[in-house]
Amino acid sequence: MLSVQAVQGGQIGLTLLAYWFEPATQKPKDVAAVARTIDFSVGWLILSC
Repeated sequence: MLSVQAVQGGQIGLTLLAYWFEPATQKPKDVAAVARTIDFSVGWLILSC
């Protein structure tokens, strides 16, 4: 693997979540729901780094 990377100059990445969420309206309940969804999806990972 390392010899191939040195020759080809490639990189390996990882995508943990490819979704994004937007509120249906700008009402506080919709905005809060989106915040909870994002926190549930990736917040635990960000806080553990």
